[in-house]
Amino acid sequence: MTTTRASRRQPGGTGEPKTQPVKQHRAAVLGDGKVFPIVETIGRRVLREIDPLSAEGRSLLDAGRVTLWFDDGARAETAPIQKILDELQSTVRQRRDAYPGMPR
Repeated sequence: MTTTRASRRQPGGTGEPKTQPVKQHRAAVLGDGKVFPIVETIGRRVLREIDPLSAEGRSLLDAGRVTLWFDDGARAETAPIQKILDELQSTVRQRRDAYPGMPR
């Protein structure tokens, strides 16, 4: 009995285009607005950490390409950093004004 090579399945021969891996950027934000280093990943693999104060880090944050995780578990995606920090500042002011007897 003979077998033909055509009956064997060839790797990558499905004709479907291969998808490019997507780089994701994440960073944690403290309650006072401090941004921890931006972690660049592909899937679960960490590629590198980017300083948020560097030119590349600022451009990623300004473009809204970084998913920001806050200390209360909330996250913000696709928003420029200045908008997010303004919202955080207004939230802190509202909480502060709710307790006028507390020292500042």
